[in-house]
Amino acid sequence: MTAEKRETPLAGEVSQTTNQTTNAQIFAQFVPDHKALETARARFLLLGRTLTVSRRAGDGLHTWAICRWNQCRHLSHWNDVLALLTQLEDAR
Repeated sequence: MTAEKRETPLAGEVSQTTNQTTNAQIFAQFVPDHKALETARARFLLLGRTLTVSRRAGDGLHTWAICRWNQCRHLSHWNDVLALLTQLEDAR
């Protein structure tokens, strides 16, 4: 049996072979520009929290850590960082 190829709107090209393995393109992670990052960092500082960015060596995935005292939240999507910021600002 030959491999089938078809286009999907979300995953790009999907290949399926007889053993049912699927390989799909993964879109690049959105990383904010320097100004947006520093603005969010300043807004978190006004709330008593720190925003730290780390980048994984193997695949370059960015993660954001929002910390206060000894409690940290690690988020892997920039939209989650903005959502948490909005929640914290609304709770004030």
